[in-house]
Amino acid sequence: MLVVIGVFAVVGGAWAYFTSVGAGTGAASVGSLPAPTNVTGVQSGSTVTVSWTGVADSGPENFGYYVTRTPVPSGATVDVCGSSPTSLLPRTPTTCNDNSVSSGTYTYTVTAVYSSFSSNASGQVTVTGPPTASVPGITAAITYSSNPLWVNRENVALTDGPSANGGPAVTSVSYYYCTVSAAPCTSANWTSIGMSSTSVGSWPVTWSSTSLPADGTYDVVATATNSALLTSPVSSSIEVGIDTTGPVISAPTIAAAVTYGSNPTYVSNENVTLTDNSVVDAGSGVMSLAYYYCAGSSGSCSTTPIGSSSTSSGSYSVTWSSPLPLDGPYRIEAVATDNVTDATTSASTLVDVDATPPTVSTPIVNGQP
Repeated sequence: MLVVIGVFAVVGGAWAYFTSVGAGTGAASVGSLPAPTNVTGVQSGSTVTVSWTGVADSGPENFGYYVTRTPVPSGATVDVCGSSPTSLLPRTPTTCNDNSVSSGTYTYTVTAVYSSFSSNASGQVTVTGPPTASVPGITAAITYSSNPLWVNRENVALTDGPSANGGPAVTSVSYYYCTVSAAPCTSANWTSIGMSSTSVGSWPVTWSSTSLPADGTYDVVATATNSALLTSPVSSSIEVGIDTTGPVISAPTIAAAVTYGSNPTYVSNENVTLTDNSVVDAGSGVMSLAYYYCAGSSGSCSTTPIGSSSTSSGSYSVTWSSPLPLDGPYRIEAVATDNVTDATTSASTLVDVDATPPTVSTPIVNGQP
């Protein structure tokens, strides 16, 4: 401190006096607040649980933590867990949940605050989102169309191409099905088909013919799980139709320029139109209808074809062209085949070919030819 001493004097009998002025500087001690350590993040669905080792502190007031999340590789840092620099989490527990986190990769930072002091940023932890599963691939010995893909009584091969999304490696893919009417297909309504734990062959699973569901249409989906036991959202679905039943078909009808009767129907040696307008397949649909004829009242007619049609236009029609077979009775049958090769044979329609006029002898008049 600088002190200036005044000079005294006697003036008019007055006492002398002293005057002083001063200035100076001082130093205060400062401290540091250590950063939280062992910051970890574990993701379950869309929630990340952030945990850390807290800071040892004996201060009774204004102490806590706040947590931030930053997208990788870049993006805006946001306060999470309901915390901020002015709204601190309590000293315990040293964990919090960050809810509704979109799939992606992030770093989390935990900062300790005491009174007006803040710690350095904590070590960062990178949290990756779950893997993703692709739309399952489906193959079978007999398939038709793509939406839905129809299959018969056979093993169905399922495959998938999951992505790890930059996180831990995918370790398994699981497949499920549910009825189309129950869509979307989720854990609330699905049935397990199987799980593959090998990527060889694109995570294959065989949907055995003995475990196929009843005839109908189904959505097949997949989920992927990684080594951190994070499971992907449900994949988009592929629609599969199961069809193990042949079409329903009525007996053929017969039309010609000249016909007579109905059981049997008589025709001459002329073109005959065969039709069937009552063919229904509730599954994969009718692919074609073929007509056959055979002699006699029993046995199969499938060895003597007349013709086939793959276009209904209201009815499946084929022309039985002349010359027709030799005069005599025949059975006409139709065989309907659906798009997964199930076939149904109709009841028979009787037809009698009569292309020969009657024979007549010379009239006899009065006993004389």
